[in-house]
Amino acid sequence: MKMAFARPEHRAEQRKAVSSLSRAFEAALQNLADSGFDLTVLDTNGVAQDLAVKVTSIALSPWADSIGPCYVSSSLQREIGLTRAGISKAALERRLLRLKTADGHFIYPAFQVRDGKIIDELAPVLRALNSGIDDPWTWAQWLNAPVPGQADGRRHIDELADGLAVKVLTDAERTAAAWAA
Repeated sequence: MKMAFARPEHRAEQRKAVSSLSRAFEAALQNLADSGFDLTVLDTNGVAQDLAVKVTSIALSPWADSIGPCYVSSSLQREIGLTRAGISKAALERRLLRLKTADGHFIYPAFQVRDGKIIDELAPVLRALNSGIDDPWTWAQWLNAPVPGQADGRRHIDELADGLAVKVLTDAERTAAAWAA
């Protein structure tokens, strides 16, 4: 998703968009309430407000276009069936890519998960990239960027998911060497 900033002459359209989004959000919340969900748990200690701020902050992130959607720990736990401790251990062992946001929260790029599991052979690629620069945000960008010379827009992470681990690892080692030079 590319960020587009409204021009001042489009204020009326912006107000309509805000109104439309507000109605959709209100309808979604009402559906939850009608189905028996206790909405008061969302409002405890400002959780709902914090979530709304985080969602809009993500949209303004300059990394959003290059990294794509990300999981928070709880959603990743559900997706891949690991505990919070298991996710933390996998991240520390460089078997899973974890990014620390400016406000100190951890997020996990969704591109590294396929069919409910972490892509095989991601660990050696992450370790190779780490040998060039200790910056998980840069690794995420490299993994999710189109492979140079590929006309179809395939990314390194796609090649890894398709079983081209040796090729991706070789590319990662070359890239890391260039970063370290």
